[in-house]
Amino acid sequence: MNYKNKYLKYKNKYIKLKNMIGGTNTFTIYTTGIFDWGKTNLFRPWQIIKEKIIHSLPEKFTNINIKHYDPLIDIHGNKINLDPLIRTQLLNIDDNNCEIIESHLPLDDESHLPLDDESHLPLDDESHLPLDDESHSFFNEQDSYIIIDFAHIFEYTVELHKVKLFDSHKEFSLNAIYLGYLGELQPKEYCLDISNLSLLDNLPFIIRFDNGELITYIDYLIINHHDFNKSNPQDYFYDILIEFRRNIFNDYRDKNSTIPNYANNFDLLFNRYCRHIYKLIFEFIYNFGFSKENVLIELFNIYLRF
Repeated sequence: MNYKNKYLKYKNKYIKLKNMIGGTNTFTIYTTGIFDWGKTNLFRPWQIIKEKIIHSLPEKFTNINIKHYDPLIDIHGNKINLDPLIRTQLLNIDDNNCEIIESHLPLDDESHLPLDDESHLPLDDESHLPLDDESHSFFNEQDSYIIIDFAHIFEYTVELHKVKLFDSHKEFSLNAIYLGYLGELQPKEYCLDISNLSLLDNLPFIIRFDNGELITYIDYLIINHHDFNKSNPQDYFYDILIEFRRNIFNDYRDKNSTIPNYANNFDLLFNRYCRHIYKLIFEFIYNFGFSKENVLIELFNIYLRF
C-alpha cells in the first residue's frame, strides 16, 4: 500500500470515528452563478441569505466554508470578463473567507454557454458531489452543506435531496435550494409589492435547522406532499396568493359592482395588504401545517371578518 492510499484509508477511518462521536464541525455554503453575468446584483441577497444561514447554524459547526462556482466565469479571463473590482467586492462581503471555484468548461462561441450541458458543476459521476479540479477531494461527503443555486442549474423532484440538472434526466443527490432570480426587483402581476426578493423577508421559513438538521422550504413541501412546480418551487406561495385574490375578487365584485371603478378600488386594497397576506401564507403552511386548500379557507375567513 503506497503512502497516498494509506493516508486515504486512515483519513476515512478518522471521519467515521468523528461522526460517531458527534459529527464534523464543518458547514459549507456553495453558490452557483453569483456573478450574474459579471454584475453585482446578487451580492446583497447573498449577504442576507449567508447571514441567516450562519446565525441559525447549530453550535457544533465551528468551521464555515464558502465556495462560489459560476459556470461562465474563468478567473483567468478566458470566459466572460470579470472586473477584478467585482471579485474583490465579493471577497470583502465574505471577509475574504471564501473560495471562487474556477470553471474550465469550453463555451460556445455564439451563445457563450457551456458546450457540455451536463457539466455546469464540477461533479463526480459516482458520488454526485462537487470536486476540486486539482485534488478531487475538497467536497467532504461527511460535511454538512447547502448549495444556493442562483444560476438555476437544478430542478427538483418528489424525493428529498434529489435534484436534476435543468432540462435533463440526470439526477444527483444534493442539498440545493432555488429562490428564483434575485438580481433585481421584478414585481409580480397583480401584486406590485411582491417579487422573488420577498422570499428574503420570510427566510425563517425558507432555510432553517430543525433539531440540528437543515430543512429548506423545498424539503418541507416535499415532506408534506405539496404539489409545487419542480422547476420554480418558489412560485408555490405566490400562486396561492393569486388564487386567493381571484376568490375574494369574485366576492368583492358581487358586493360592489354598482360602485364606479370597483375593480380599481379592489386592486388598490389588495396591493395594500398583499405583502402581509403573503407572509400569512408562509405562517399557515410552516407553523400550522396547513395544506394549500386549508390556507385558502383560512385566508377567506379572515377576509370575511373585515
